[in-house]
Amino acid sequence: MTIEGGYITYSYNDRVYRISSRENSTAENISQALEGLSPLPSGGEDCCLNISPDGNWYVLQTERFDAECEGWACLAVVKSWGGENLIAKTHIFGSVFGLIAD
Repeated sequence: MTIEGGYITYSYNDRVYRISSRENSTAENISQALEGLSPLPSGGEDCCLNISPDGNWYVLQTERFDAECEGWACLAVVKSWGGENLIAKTHIFGSVFGLIAD
């Protein structure tokens, strides 16, 4: 069976990855790509990556982008690279919501 287009996302060793569903694809380390926007704190984790249907946005749980996220992952919405980086972050059980434009 061949699946045309699309991506598969997964978490491994506290990092998130995506890989094209096409044959012979190589996984992309999304956590490593996010380091340029906001370094992950020591011992911090990224997990549970999802991609919007149009591929323009990533949603993940992460301990980066805000000191209040350390030790308690926040939900982050990140615009795919290839231009302006835009990040929205929120605490699901708190009142913090921010928008960062790069």
